[in-house]
Amino acid sequence: MLSEKTVTGLGHVESVGYDLKGKVFYASDFGAALKPADKDGKGKIAKISLDGKILDAAFLPAKGQVLNKPKGNIIKGNRLWVTDIDSVWVFDLKTKKGKKKKAGPERDTDDKRGGGGARKQRRDIDFTLDEEEDVF
Repeated sequence: MLSEKTVTGLGHVESVGYDLKGKVFYASDFGAALKPADKDGKGKIAKISLDGKILDAAFLPAKGQVLNKPKGNIIKGNRLWVTDIDSVWVFDLKTKKGKKKKAGPERDTDDKRGGGGARKQRRDIDFTLDEEEDVF
């Protein structure tokens, strides 16, 4: 899908996922401040129609759940997967229930690509989940 439509009324949108079945977009919004590493709890997911109308500027997270700086998102089936600073969220698009999968501890790894043996920090997140698995 290609469009030249500009949607206004959101903060800093990092990524947009298209829901083929629902025929809507889900935009990962940092909020008003562009501070991608801040754990400020102001992140949200907006639901947008195909013609660019904001259907719900704060569709997710549901009450009691906190997103900081939602980055990439992908829709698979009836689930929206969203990466945050140190976690991955999986949301049910019908019920809006979400489950946070936290990252493991940081660990040093060797970066063989640069040839210099540079050390990098890495976190692992196990986000394997069967499509039919009840996570909520």
